[in-house]
Amino acid sequence: MLWGTLSYGYSNVAEGKDQQSNLIVAQEYIKQENYEQAYQILREVEKDSTHPSEQVYFLLSFVEIKQRMLEDAQSHLLRAIQLNPKFTEAHYNLALVYLEENDFIKAKKYAEEAAKLNPDKKQYAELVKQINQLLQSSGHLE
Repeated sequence: MLWGTLSYGYSNVAEGKDQQSNLIVAQEYIKQENYEQAYQILREVEKDSTHPSEQVYFLLSFVEIKQRMLEDAQSHLLRAIQLNPKFTEAHYNLALVYLEENDFIKAKKYAEEAAKLNPDKKQYAELVKQINQLLQSSGHLE
């Protein structure tokens, strides 16, 4: 039983380091605005990892937003939030995706959650305010 635990723990550490290395490479491609290359690396990490981290899904969503793959980005942001419900940037970006899709109700929900989780971040409160104005002008303010 002990060997199984050691092997499992070791493989997770190795996988974690490999995942982290790939995330660093993907982030470099993102900085260079080479989104296709970053996307390929991140998709491989997602496919090859037994437990991709919320950072993998978040970076995937970022690249997908840049490539106008909003449905995929939405799915990956939801997955990142599922893995880490306090991931404020994921809530914020998901609000922006819903805003882009004119789904103001869902956009408001995720913007409010980001603002609640990080009240010091002014851009989160500003987004909530902007969405409320859009809802009011469209007659949907609750």
